[in-house]
Amino acid sequence: MSRKGLDTETVVKVAAEITDELGFDKVTLKEISERLGVRSPSLYNHIDNLSDLKEMVSTYAMELARDNLVKATRGRTGIDALKEMGRCYIRFAREHAGLYETIQWMNINSGVERDSLFSEVVQLVCDIAEGVGTTELEASHIIRTVRSLAHGFASVESHHGFSHPSSVESSYEYALDMFFYGIKVSQEKESREASSV
Repeated sequence: MSRKGLDTETVVKVAAEITDELGFDKVTLKEISERLGVRSPSLYNHIDNLSDLKEMVSTYAMELARDNLVKATRGRTGIDALKEMGRCYIRFAREHAGLYETIQWMNINSGVERDSLFSEVVQLVCDIAEGVGTTELEASHIIRTVRSLAHGFASVESHHGFSHPSSVESSYEYALDMFFYGIKVSQEKESREASSV
């Protein structure tokens, strides 16, 4: 690629490709410049430094995950939407292992833009879960549990921790079914107790 056609978006996308192929820690200016067919100093016309680039890659990863989540859950609500959210989360980690790890890095190394983006994703999940919990606190617990379940399955799979041939998605859905069954039983019990007072 000629230097004339180089821009920040292209640099970030190439860095994202390297992240998925080799890992976040393998992103170097030398590797990027070689793939783009330019000299490393040329990259500084578009980024401040490697740390700045990695922040942009993590933001790119979160935006991609958000867009996938929006697409996967469009038209769905409640438990159905939460299940699809988890499936989407697992698929993303499987298809973009490197970028998935950058999102975890992003959560630790916070910044104004990244905090705003993370809050946007959290609000999206809250909208998806609306109506599942009877109170705001219960809805918060449900969202955290579903997200943690999805992350757990995605993380274990990414490290080849599952040896049984059954699909990860089926195990995830089994866990969710048991979880939501417990919520239903608890809510029905609370309703009976309230009506008997």
